[in-house]
Amino acid sequence: CLYLASKVEESVVAAKLLLASMKRLRPAYHYELKDLLDMEMIILEELDTHLVVFSPYLSLTKFLESDAQLADLGQNAWAALNDIYRTDAPIVYAPHILALGCLYLASVICSRDITAWLETVDVDINQIYAVSLELIAMYEHYRVPISQEECSRLLSVVRPPPPAPPAPSAAPAAAPPPPVPSAGAAAAQATVAG
Repeated sequence: CLYLASKVEESVVAAKLLLASMKRLRPAYHYELKDLLDMEMIILEELDTHLVVFSPYLSLTKFLESDAQLADLGQNAWAALNDIYRTDAPIVYAPHILALGCLYLASVICSRDITAWLETVDVDINQIYAVSLELIAMYEHYRVPISQEECSRLLSVVRPPPPAPPAPSAAPAAAPPPPVPSAGAAAAQATVAG
């Protein structure tokens, strides 16, 4: 159970590490890696858990490919589908309904009427409208303008100011020190002087 819980919480503990810790804490623990993995599957089966998740992105792609007249709605529909996860619609509606709702919303944004095409798809049109309305409600909720000052303040918090150029020094540059003569040059100078 602990191994499976770590996976569910996306804090996966390596199975080998878990077994080693268990054997250290309880020396009588006699299970091996295969036993742990088998128990994981048994627990998942008993919980009637289905690990296959269907994404609305595949449905949207297939709908867009099914009719060339829908191709220009793809970008807006994809953006709406990304935004749908900010609502509870993915919990309530099937993936293909989410895709159709986003496609319908994209058609409204682009001033295109696709209701005739939607009627050819064997789904409840009211669910498609409900998904679109849920997205519109989410957009309305987050449509709160902020002032220019607030925007600047938020950007300054997120993005550090650019580094200041190095300040010029106020004192004039000093002349470099004269070179120190080497020992051989000092001996040659003494010979010439002498």
